Amino acid sequence: MTCSIGRTKCSESVPRSSHCVYNGWHVSSRFSRIQRHDVIAPILIPTLVLSSSAFLLACSVVLTERVLRSKQRPDNLITRINELLPQTQCAQCGYPGCLPYAEAVAQGESISLCKPGGVTTQSTLSTLLNRSIEDEFQSDPHPPIARIRESECIGCGLCVAACPVDAIVGAPNYLHTVLELHCTGCELCIPPCPVDCIDLVQSNDVDRIRSHAFSEP
Repeated sequence: MTCSIGRTKCSESVPRSSHCVYNGWHVSSRFSRIQRHDVIAPILIPTLVLSSSAFLLACSVVLTERVLRSKQRPDNLITRINELLPQTQCAQCGYPGCLPYAEAVAQGESISLCKPGGVTTQSTLSTLLNRSIEDEFQSDPHPPIARIRESECIGCGLCVAACPVDAIVGAPNYLHTVLELHCTGCELCIPPCPVDCIDLVQSNDVDRIRSHAFSEP
C-alpha cells in the first residue's frame, strides 16, 4: 500500500497497521484518516477549565444577588413580623388575623395593637423595626389581667388551652391560677370557661409586670 502527502511517500512494504508522519500530520493506513499532533489538547483543557470556573463564578454572583434582594423584599419583612405574633387569629388588633396585621405593621401600623402578645411582642417588634414603643403606644398602658375565682374553678383546663402566653397553670380537675407576670389581659381565656369564673381586674402591680416583660430576653 502506498500513501503520499506532498512529496513524501510511504513505503509500499509498510504494514496495514503502520502509519507515517509528515510535518505533524499523522496518516493512518488502517483507518484512512489524518490526525493532527500538535498543542491543541494542552491549550483546550485549561481553556475549558477556565470557562467552567467563570461560569460557576457568574452563577454564584447571581444567586448571592437574589438572596440579598429576597432579604430586602417587603414580603420577607412581613414573614418575620408574622413569626413574632402569637398566631391566635383573635382579631383584637382590628385585623382579621395575624398575617393581615403583620402586613399592616410592615406598612407603618402601630405595633401595640396585639393584646395577646402584650408588651413582650411589642418589645420584639420594636427591636425588629427600630421603632419606639412609647411613641406608638395606643393600647391601655395599664391593661387589666385575668383572675380566676379559685373557689368556683372546676379544673377543666379549657382556659389553659386558650391562653396564648401560657399564663394559666393548674392540674386537671384541680383549681387553676393566673400568673400575673405573664398575663397580657387578652381575654381569650374567658369565653371557654364553662362556669364563668374568670374576671378581668386591674392589677396593683402593673408597672412591675411591664418592667419584667421588657427585661425578658
